[in-house]
Amino acid sequence: MKISAAWCVHDDFWYLEESIRSYVSPEIQPCVFVSERPWNGSAGDWRRSVAAATTAGARVEVGAWKSEDEQRRAAMEWLAQEGFDFALIPDGDEVISAQLLSTLLKVAYADLADRVYVEWDTYWKTPEYVIRPREGFTPLIMVKIGASRHVRLRDFEGGRPLLLGSQHGLIHHLSYVGPDERILRKIETWSHHKEVIPRWWDAVWKAWDSDKCRRNLHPTHPHAYGFAERIPAPSELSGVLERYRQLEGSTRGPDVDVPGWWPSVAVVVPVCAPGQHLRNCLASLARCDDLIAETVVIANGCKEEVAAYAAEFENVKVLANDTNMGFAAACNQGAGATESKVVLFLNDDTMMPRVGLLELIRPLTEQGAAAATGPYTNRCGHFQQVDPTYTSTENLDLFAEDFARREPDNKETDMLVGFCLAVRRSVLEEVGGFDESFGIGTFEDNDLCYRMRRAGYKLLIANRSFVHHEGSLSLSSQVGDVGRLLRTNEQRYRAKWREDLEYGYVSHLSGLGPERIAFREDRRPDRVKNEIRRLAKAADISLCMIVRDEERVLGDCLRSALPYFREIIVVDTGSRDRTKEIARSHGAQVHEFPWVDSFSAARNESLKYARGNWIFWMDADDTLPPLSGEALVRAALGAPEKVVGFVVPVQFTDDAGGGTRVDHVKLFRNLPGLRFEFRIHEQILQSLRRTGGEIERCEAVVLHSGYDTSEEGQRKKRARDFGLLKLDLRENPNHPFVLFNIGMTYHYTGDHARAARWLRKCIGASPEGQTHLSRAYVMLGASLRELGSAEDALRTFDTACARGATDPELHFQRGITFAKVGDFANAKAEYLKAVQFDVSARLTGFDTAVTGYKSFHNLGVVCLQQGNYREAKEWFGRAINAGGIYWPSAIALFEAALEHGDLRTAQSVLEMVHGAEGSSENWARMASRLQAELGGPSQAEAFLLEAIERGCSGIPTRLELARLLLNGGRMEEALPLLEALAGEGSAEASYLRGVCATSRGDFRDALHWMERAQLLNPDHEETGRQVEGLRRAVSEEGL
Repeated sequence: MKISAAWCVHDDFWYLEESIRSYVSPEIQPCVFVSERPWNGSAGDWRRSVAAATTAGARVEVGAWKSEDEQRRAAMEWLAQEGFDFALIPDGDEVISAQLLSTLLKVAYADLADRVYVEWDTYWKTPEYVIRPREGFTPLIMVKIGASRHVRLRDFEGGRPLLLGSQHGLIHHLSYVGPDERILRKIETWSHHKEVIPRWWDAVWKAWDSDKCRRNLHPTHPHAYGFAERIPAPSELSGVLERYRQLEGSTRGPDVDVPGWWPSVAVVVPVCAPGQHLRNCLASLARCDDLIAETVVIANGCKEEVAAYAAEFENVKVLANDTNMGFAAACNQGAGATESKVVLFLNDDTMMPRVGLLELIRPLTEQGAAAATGPYTNRCGHFQQVDPTYTSTENLDLFAEDFARREPDNKETDMLVGFCLAVRRSVLEEVGGFDESFGIGTFEDNDLCYRMRRAGYKLLIANRSFVHHEGSLSLSSQVGDVGRLLRTNEQRYRAKWREDLEYGYVSHLSGLGPERIAFREDRRPDRVKNEIRRLAKAADISLCMIVRDEERVLGDCLRSALPYFREIIVVDTGSRDRTKEIARSHGAQVHEFPWVDSFSAARNESLKYARGNWIFWMDADDTLPPLSGEALVRAALGAPEKVVGFVVPVQFTDDAGGGTRVDHVKLFRNLPGLRFEFRIHEQILQSLRRTGGEIERCEAVVLHSGYDTSEEGQRKKRARDFGLLKLDLRENPNHPFVLFNIGMTYHYTGDHARAARWLRKCIGASPEGQTHLSRAYVMLGASLRELGSAEDALRTFDTACARGATDPELHFQRGITFAKVGDFANAKAEYLKAVQFDVSARLTGFDTAVTGYKSFHNLGVVCLQQGNYREAKEWFGRAINAGGIYWPSAIALFEAALEHGDLRTAQSVLEMVHGAEGSSENWARMASRLQAELGGPSQAEAFLLEAIERGCSGIPTRLELARLLLNGGRMEEALPLLEALAGEGSAEASYLRGVCATSRGDFRDALHWMERAQLLNPDHEETGRQVEGLRRAVSEEGL
């Protein structure tokens, strides 16, 4: 058996000697074919290749081949003539591992294949940086001469192929290792040199030196080289590393000794679910032992487990609580038990590189020092997350060392995430510790950061500090519904600082906006309150209200209104709860008036008692924001004599930040003879117009924040509204406004046939210029579309435009209708008009979200329909960020990203969902989908199992695993999971368990589980149908 290793080169001599020496074996004869001519471009110094090959002991054949293909064919012909059986065909920058070489020889001697492909690791700049993910390309490394045919370059065809996985060893590909001279020569003389992307040399190759997190590195196919991970250089490349250092010079790493300026540092680690992650955390702190004065671990309801881990390390103090006191309380407890000048609050699922700690604390000691610092990390919210280039925490310290070589331009911020937060003790004592009212956790770090910023302190993200974070392990294991906890604590956070926001003192709170907080000292709540008290007295406005059984909301309403009115008049129409008591407790005058089936009558009764120069009216489920209250006062004070009233919109609120806005004349002069009209949807506008005065718009808004959306509340409201509308119609049979209200009520209750009939009557009876006319057209068109008459809907919208109707909802609904008939170009145009609509001078109502996230979302959908994923991605992104997270857009973007192979965007959406909801059902489903896309169902299953092992063991993750098993036909494995989840109250798990029983023909067992599912979720229609069917089946079995 004769085996050769054959290299084909021109002037790429740099690592040829190392490559040849790695193939040294008694069974292998190395041969190097050196071409005097380059494959492309100008000739290089080919004699250096000859010298390297000769030094390594290889046989050298020199020729003048015109191309790489010609040279390789000539080499194979020469080897055949010399009687070789197998040829190894490496390039001059490929070093083979001893393991792989041994395997290849075994394959050759056993004659197992004619073409052998292998995996390789490609290196970047030096042997200490390897491309990750590993290239999907598997090079051909060995051929049986005569059994396969050369096609081009290094490609052969024919014979028996064999792929050896990395477990058999690797090729070390030094393709991009070496000085700039080598790489520049390489890309200029390539046969495919014209494919190099523009500016690659400066924008990627040179720029990487100062930004080692840079991605997409390949010069012709950027995504082929994801990133370069720093690793300990493989032993086979020790010579290459040494020569590289001789050429480029050795770069000294960051100084990790204890500096003279180092302050005393106490590390406080709260723990509620100890595991291997805690051991990893404490082990990383142990490597920083000389930098840490005190390490305190707070065991929240897990004393014995924490003590066992802590016993493995020196100088770790454990404080134990019998129950989980929450993150804030544990942090405060730990801080109180220490004395160091700096307190570092650290999650137990972190790993602290030594250099990361040094660079985290450094900014706290410099001139103009910050109050607190935080590091960059691989997983967290806000602006501290970066995309690191280590694939294993074994290489974390190496990555952190490189990270510490970045420029020292620390970033000022308003928010530092509490997973790793270093605070000067003096500041902590001044502003106070974490607010323990946030309970188990979330938003207590926002609150502390805001208090530090409010006190005038600076917060910094330490640009050179990196800390590893597993992310939410403790929280996910302790809280079943992380999303609900996040929403609850965000509400608590906003409520705590409501006055700062509502008085305009701050633009937003820490962590609740991408921009820096803007503080206005002239708007500090205490200053503004004093000024408002003075102005309100001069404005002389009476607040008039009518109420009935409003104890649920009245207190919030009156508290919001108190500062702005000389008196509060409440007319009660028959309350049977604590409404009157609550009104009096807030200083209101309470008058009783029997309900006579007319809101106008009750409102007119309230006007009788008003003594102020101006009157303002609002409902008990409204609240008045401070800026709006101030605007009312200033409007009354500055109104010209001719102005008799002001339009103040009422804003309905929804979870996504939108909601319908309806204009009302709510502030008006207390003139004799003014009367509200109509029994329902009462109006003062016509009465004011009869005075001859003018109506202006006030820059205020009333929030309809306490609206009862419960099913029972809506049922009662519909019954009342239809009764009053009938009475209004009897008294005003052809009044356009009455007809409009009837049509509107039918529209919003989903009775589109009746809605269309009454809205047509309204339009027919309405003269030009009526404020409700545009809205009537919008609702008519929408109802016609819901009835299946899209063409009639479009004609209705066209008529509205011809009559001069202007309304952002007109464009929005028109866009929906065009999309429904497949006219996506016109749909897009209409959505854009809605987005760009000027709503500053309107006297009607509209859904504010149609100028924002709803149109953004629909634009994304339309762009997808047009095949424009890139633009769709932008619109979905705007919708998601328009106000909190708009979930339909998040889900749509995730699905579209998967469909278009944009896995980075899909991953970003997934991380956003996890940050907002934790390990929720949305997150579990999306994570499973992404993993399946990356590696099939087996990878999705492995991911879910690992997540459960890491502490994400709530119902959503385990339920998604059960679904995956069922979809894979593994019902028996899913059953124990489903039964456990059903026992924990999961309706879906009970339902799926019933489906399994049905599939096996066990109808009695199926009925048991389906009835349990129905008990847990009585509104699920399919469960109801299953229960009915199973009851019949069981009954028939009994017969």
